[in-house]
Amino acid sequence: MAVHSYHMEDEALERAFDSTLMRRLLAYVWPNWPLVLVVIVLSLASQALFAGRGFVMKYVVDYGLGGAPGISPNAQVVLRATLIYFVIEILRYVSRVVLEYLMVWLGQSGVLRLRVDVFAKLQRLSLRFFDKNPAGRLITRVTNDVEALHDLFSAGVVSVITSVFMMAVLIGCMMYEHWRLGLVSLAVLPMMLALSVVLRRRIRRVIRRVRQKLAAINAFLQEHFLGMRVTQMFHQEERKVGEFDEVNLAYQAESYRSILIGAVIRPVMTMLFALGLGTLLLYAGGRFLGHDPTITAGTLVAFLVWYRMFHMPVHEIAETYNVIQTAMASSERLFRLLDTEEMIPQREGAIMPQRLTGRIEFRNVTFEYNPGEAVLRGVSFTIEPGQTVAIVGATGAGKSTIISLVFRFYDVSAGQVLIDGIDVRDYDRTALRRQMSLVLQDVFIFSGTVTRNIRLGEESIPMERVRTSAQMVNAHRFIDALPNGYETVQSERGSTLSAGQRQLLSFARALAFDPSVLVLDEATSNVDTETERLIQDAIEKLTRDRTSIVVAHRLSTIQRADKIIVLHKGEVREMGTHQELLKQRGLYYRLYQLQYKEQQLARPGAEPVDEVAP
Repeated sequence: MAVHSYHMEDEALERAFDSTLMRRLLAYVWPNWPLVLVVIVLSLASQALFAGRGFVMKYVVDYGLGGAPGISPNAQVVLRATLIYFVIEILRYVSRVVLEYLMVWLGQSGVLRLRVDVFAKLQRLSLRFFDKNPAGRLITRVTNDVEALHDLFSAGVVSVITSVFMMAVLIGCMMYEHWRLGLVSLAVLPMMLALSVVLRRRIRRVIRRVRQKLAAINAFLQEHFLGMRVTQMFHQEERKVGEFDEVNLAYQAESYRSILIGAVIRPVMTMLFALGLGTLLLYAGGRFLGHDPTITAGTLVAFLVWYRMFHMPVHEIAETYNVIQTAMASSERLFRLLDTEEMIPQREGAIMPQRLTGRIEFRNVTFEYNPGEAVLRGVSFTIEPGQTVAIVGATGAGKSTIISLVFRFYDVSAGQVLIDGIDVRDYDRTALRRQMSLVLQDVFIFSGTVTRNIRLGEESIPMERVRTSAQMVNAHRFIDALPNGYETVQSERGSTLSAGQRQLLSFARALAFDPSVLVLDEATSNVDTETERLIQDAIEKLTRDRTSIVVAHRLSTIQRADKIIVLHKGEVREMGTHQELLKQRGLYYRLYQLQYKEQQLARPGAEPVDEVAP
């Protein structure tokens, strides 16, 4: 298996939808269409002025230097032509400065809109999508792929439009001045077009692979930065460097292919232009020396100027070609993400609950993450308002899946999940989740102040409630001891806090939102005895007068639950209070034995482990 094989690579998109992609991309700059119009007009005017240099050169040679038959040299004509030439150059310079600024501004505004759309889309996608896509790849979408479109927005499109317009103007000038010389000058154009067509598909494939390899690098880095503690603990630094080198070399190899193709285009174009220039000189020079009355010295000079100028837009198109191809490859991936349908559907006219009573019912629920692999099978139970219900079972029994279905992170494969007698699929997702809070075992702390982490940017939560919530769950003491108290800025993932402190902070967060339904998923795991005591006290306060679901491995934390549901291989095997389940001597009793056997045997006069605890 390749080192980076676990970083899911993008599927190749071989069909070319250039026109469709371009229309969708241009929609991001279209809100500034008056400015786009100004840019195009300025660009076209600038190119027209540039093309006018040929006529100025013809005028000065034929009528200022006496290049036309029967015309004597004239200093006034030379002076006048020189002034015209300077005016043209000054106007071009001013227009280019304005154009550069406006094009970059347009590019940034378009990239801003696209990046916001991509991030907003990611916020709405279901967890099933994130199960299949590594974070590094998604980061590449929001950063590298979006940034690749900046050059397209800021210069690429306008450059192509103005270059094509300039080519058309130059062709018009040449055909107007002398159509035979014009045809000779354009003799190499079909060859250049043929070269572009041949290289087009290959460039696009190579650039697509470059972006895929870059996404693999980002995914690798993101995963291994998060896992740095494990890497160093098991002395795997050197091996990880080797693995990264392999991923990096794959990216380098594809980059070399892209560079090679780009390096071929410019010299080949230059060679074709040199061939065309030689053909023009041979033909025009022969006709001039043969005293063709239609070709003057000024005509020959004008055609040389126009031909050299013709090289510029073609060269610019060739240079822009890689930018456009990179943008096309990136836009394919971005629009593929934006078109992803892996979202939890929202029914029209969804119910907006004001305050839930908290009655939760599972009716014969079956759920599959992957088709044919049921995680839950026919699960049915009811939680009454205000009850605290614990869910226990071995790893993989389906405990966390039940929580995900309550929050509607996924939809059931069969059956129903009802809250207050209404199918969760009939509720507005956002309004439903606002009524619930979830405390996980692995608490996520965002970069920012303690206050921001408690209210998660919800400014409607007053500071008084933030402090009260922290005091109720025993978090205020350690928060107050921080250098700046509630305004202390936390580093990434709260690395400066202990596991217990992060857990208490998450309890404060849950309480601050005053949920109708509270879910605790292994919230007491991996903490010391003293912290567990504080957490148990916090849990009692949190669960008071609200429906609560507690998932726990430590049975000592759930003995006071109103009901305990025992899961085994995706099925409800037992249900009852702590004492009722012990009396059944079933799965729960065996779990109880396993956890307390050593402790019971160590206590003097302890009851035999096969007896039911009082």
